[in-house]
Amino acid sequence: MTSMCLGLEHQSIRGKTIKLLDADQEVRVLSHSQGAKGKGKGKGSKGLSGKQGKGGKGKGGKGKGGQSSKAPKSGKGKGGKSGKGGKSGKGGQSSKAPKSEKCKGKNSSKGQPFLRGVDCDDENDGDSDDFDSEDNDADCTTPTGRTAAIRKIAADISGLIGKDSPQDLALRWTIDDQEGTDGCNVEEVIERYALASFYYSSNGEGWTKSDQWLTAGEACDGWYGILGCDKGRVTKIGLENNSLSGIIADELGSISTMVELNLFMNKLSGSLPATLGKLPLELLDIEDNSFSGNPFTESFFKLADTLSSFRASFNEFSGTIPARISDFSLLKEFWIADNKFNGTIPDSISSLDKMTHLIMRKNSFTGGIPGSIERLLNLSQLLLDQNKLTGAIPEGMAELKNLQVLTINNNTLAGNFPAGFEELTNLERIWAFDNNLNGSIPDLTKMTKLTELLLHDNEFTGTLPDLSENKKIRQLELSDNFFVGSIDGALFELENLEKLYLNGNLLTGEIPETFEQNEILEDIFLDNNLLSGTIPEFQGNPFPNIQEITLHRNKFAGEVPANLCTLRAEDTTRFTSLVADCLLFDETESIQNFCAEDCCTACFVGKVLQP
Repeated sequence: MTSMCLGLEHQSIRGKTIKLLDADQEVRVLSHSQGAKGKGKGKGSKGLSGKQGKGGKGKGGKGKGGQSSKAPKSGKGKGGKSGKGGKSGKGGQSSKAPKSEKCKGKNSSKGQPFLRGVDCDDENDGDSDDFDSEDNDADCTTPTGRTAAIRKIAADISGLIGKDSPQDLALRWTIDDQEGTDGCNVEEVIERYALASFYYSSNGEGWTKSDQWLTAGEACDGWYGILGCDKGRVTKIGLENNSLSGIIADELGSISTMVELNLFMNKLSGSLPATLGKLPLELLDIEDNSFSGNPFTESFFKLADTLSSFRASFNEFSGTIPARISDFSLLKEFWIADNKFNGTIPDSISSLDKMTHLIMRKNSFTGGIPGSIERLLNLSQLLLDQNKLTGAIPEGMAELKNLQVLTINNNTLAGNFPAGFEELTNLERIWAFDNNLNGSIPDLTKMTKLTELLLHDNEFTGTLPDLSENKKIRQLELSDNFFVGSIDGALFELENLEKLYLNGNLLTGEIPETFEQNEILEDIFLDNNLLSGTIPEFQGNPFPNIQEITLHRNKFAGEVPANLCTLRAEDTTRFTSLVADCLLFDETESIQNFCAEDCCTACFVGKVLQP
């Protein structure tokens, strides 16, 4: 019977593992298809076992791992099968498979070990295990030929397959999956074997949901987490928050049509497979796992022509960001928060002009914020907090007109906000606390979208900013600076204000009469200032949502209002803290602000009575 060796229309991949590689973001996209073809030459290493033939058992002779790069004709590529009667090979008996009469090209990696592979070597290479064409009665449409074809594909992808490894379990399943896996369809075999390897290497039995995985049905037809397909081939995998553990199998990199891989919030560890660099990935989301190593390797940079979203926050990655990060010209999202990166932020990162989300918080970056950051005109979120950054805020930051979120807190930045900062009218969140910033706060009245302004623990001076036009503001933290002057009553008229922290300044005057008008305030911190007058006697039922009020270390006179004590008595589980200058002063036995029993949760000696 005339035979033809099975052709493989894919790139030969040797499975190796190398070390690779917020905040509150919700941008999680898209499809690109690329098939890889390749022709390769070279001898494979010794086969591990032979197929059982009629009349004898084979223990494996020496075989070359070459294989055709031509696709099978009419969907029926033929593969070698064990012949009748085992013939002796080196190292033991072997059932010789028939030698192909029409092997055209080979596609094995030189020196790559195959497991029970099908031989498509040159006809006159003199090896003792060359297949005999006279014995060939198998092709990929027969059970034995199908098995041999699948084994050869698996070996070409994975190399040496250890017993009971995830790859071995995947190979067995693929072979047993006679109803779902067509041995003559190379792409289908590759995909199903790769998915099965991924399933076993990530503890598929422990997944929260694994509906239809490793069933006879097509992966694109109901397997949980297969979110996109193109012409029957998988393009998108999304298994976020699904209790995956273990590692990502190298074999996943052989699904050449995959453009989106989302494994957010699982328990995966190790390094990223180098084989992922062979894919046309547009989205790689591995955020909130336990991956380690330096992600910015040569194989990672192979994604530069396609990758637009890289989300790797909340892992254990380390190393520095190379200047050639600029190669990723399509990158829009770069999330590497809460890792162990160090070094400086390269100036070249500013050449990524499509960037919308630059999230690098909670690392150990040093040096300054790149002065060329003004080139990132599409940037909407810039999160650089909790690093070791120094220097001034770049003047160019005032050019980022699309900026919505800016977090630069917990660094050692100095100076003030740059000129023109007040024109960033799309800003919704400004976190700049715990730095050495100084000077007066710029005019913020144009920032009508602002919801959070956190500038505490700096060295700002001057009066409190005018926020009368910032109607959406929910959280205002200006504590522990050097602000002077009085408290504007308009602050308590901001209908969305929930948290107000003005403690630790040099504020004077009385508490405004509008103090009780805000019904959604939860926290009011006014302690450690120079405020005077009486604590206002509230009317009706003030502060229905209040949780904490701190008034101590001031110059208030009179008692803590009774209805404020009543409010706390009615709900001590919600209204947990009321602090005033109600401590008895030792010698004079005087109390600056008397507080009824069980009303105040803590008492201090007021500034009037302090020696």
